[in-house]
Amino acid sequence: MVRLMALALASSLGACAITPAPQPVIDDHAGSAPGGEEAHSTMVGDVMLTTYAYRAQRFAVLREPLPAITPDGEDEGVMAYLFGDGDKVAPLDRLEPGTRLPLSETHEGARAFCQRRRCVRDADGDGTLDSEFIVSAKEGAVEVREGLRVPYAIEDDVAESRESVKRDLVYQGRGSDTIKVAYREFQDGRFARPAFFQELSYQLAEEGPTSIGFRSARIEVLEASNTEIRYRVLSGLQ
Repeated sequence: MVRLMALALASSLGACAITPAPQPVIDDHAGSAPGGEEAHSTMVGDVMLTTYAYRAQRFAVLREPLPAITPDGEDEGVMAYLFGDGDKVAPLDRLEPGTRLPLSETHEGARAFCQRRRCVRDADGDGTLDSEFIVSAKEGAVEVREGLRVPYAIEDDVAESRESVKRDLVYQGRGSDTIKVAYREFQDGRFARPAFFQELSYQLAEEGPTSIGFRSARIEVLEASNTEIRYRVLSGLQ
């Protein structure tokens, strides 16, 4: 149910400053995976170990439609008041699956996925958008809908930068008593094609675990076959 609050105060707030629209944010991402002392498994062709550092803009990609906002009984003047720019219809339309909503920050520092002044959020982090609000030009954040259940996926657009890097070790399979691992390095934020690629081969111990290394990475191989490897990461890849 749509709820528009405190709109009757429009005339008394006419002299107030205009609240800015939410602004898309670009975040720094850095880390490595997997970590910890537990054993991990991966299939041939999948990444065993990765490390990354890049800047990216995050988007929520709708998997189901986000319904239009239709404030029953309210006229166009109310919508013009809400948005403050004369755009009464477009921000309230139904949003179709595949629509990308950038992660944005409001004037109050809150983060949500927004299209202009229309914002949705996943308050409990369960992968569904559950509430919706509008950043009114004069009222600030106005809650308009609760109880949404709109599933979404996350996509990151990596910013091209000389500081952006991603390094992977990929399991390539086993030959009699050796395993093959590939190292690939992506640079400049162009993560679709590696800038550097190297194939590695390691002799397996006759009994028990085998320790292998590449640069700073240290991995203890517990089991290996033509389809899967089970291992423990001792130190990450720098």
